[in-house]
Amino acid sequence: VHNGFELNEKSIYCSGALLKSTFAIQHIGNTYISQYLGDTTNYDIQKAYEKLYQHLSSVLEFKPEVIVTDKHPNYFSTEFGKQLSEKHHIPLLQVQHHKAHFASVLAENELINCDDPVLGVIWDGTGLGDDQQIWGGEFFKYSKNVMKRVDHFEYFPHIAGDKMANEPRLSALSLSSQNGKDSNYTKDKFTPVEWKIFKQKLDLKTQLNTSSVGRLFDAVASLLGLCNNQSFEGEAAMILQSLGEDFYHNNLNYNAFYDITKLSGSSIIQAIIIDLDQGISPNEIAFKFHLTLVHLVMLIAKKQRTKHIAFSGGVFQNTLLVDLLIDQSGRD
Repeated sequence: VHNGFELNEKSIYCSGALLKSTFAIQHIGNTYISQYLGDTTNYDIQKAYEKLYQHLSSVLEFKPEVIVTDKHPNYFSTEFGKQLSEKHHIPLLQVQHHKAHFASVLAENELINCDDPVLGVIWDGTGLGDDQQIWGGEFFKYSKNVMKRVDHFEYFPHIAGDKMANEPRLSALSLSSQNGKDSNYTKDKFTPVEWKIFKQKLDLKTQLNTSSVGRLFDAVASLLGLCNNQSFEGEAAMILQSLGEDFYHNNLNYNAFYDITKLSGSSIIQAIIIDLDQGISPNEIAFKFHLTLVHLVMLIAKKQRTKHIAFSGGVFQNTLLVDLLIDQSGRD
């Protein structure tokens, strides 16, 4: 049941998200997933999306009774779902991005009816939150068909809109500015004009904020001098992961992490800056950063008294992070 709707026997169309887009149809007891469509900010992809929806609807003789979309109002898939809803007078349900991530893991691993609570660790770059801020460092707890956001990384300013996802230097500036350390490690990444503009943006009282762990990875990569401007999605995080892996392979017994007890990206950045001041190598800092994230997950799991932990979101494409989490879970 969702918002008063009994969904099991309904014909449902789920419109998907934005960049790595697919859509899904539930019809006569079966679920059909479209092929990968891709970035729906692209006009050609939008037309392919519409054509495929019409084709599958015809082949399956499918007429939706309920439409499910993401909550973000500017996604093509959200607008497409809304138009269908309005045109055919069909109920529309909107689901928060990270809750959808968590629900997918619960369903895939048959945890929907789990007797014990499940902690959902959902980390990615961007998703519109229920509070209209940009989420991406979320902890949820699921028990008895109820999903609740129980914790999240501290918010920090989300500056320059979508530009921030393409320029890790902006994440470094935003997070380091929380500690007054920005000029020492970030100023040379900007022209004087850029520096003035972005510093002014940070001072805005109506600033949009984010809890994104994806942007935290970007910030660390930029501070370490690895990547200030990305040429493709995830580039900065991939380079940071590679450095951490190189260090790990040569230091298998290394177990130091930043002794941080709260979900604070700015505190992690402050600790990294101290290491940089002391001449610690970027490889060691990269690995230490990964271990710190694992440490924080375990702290929250203990706080929430959960034995089952589910992970989802783009950050967990990082195999080093996943392997370290599995290793630590085995120890605990």
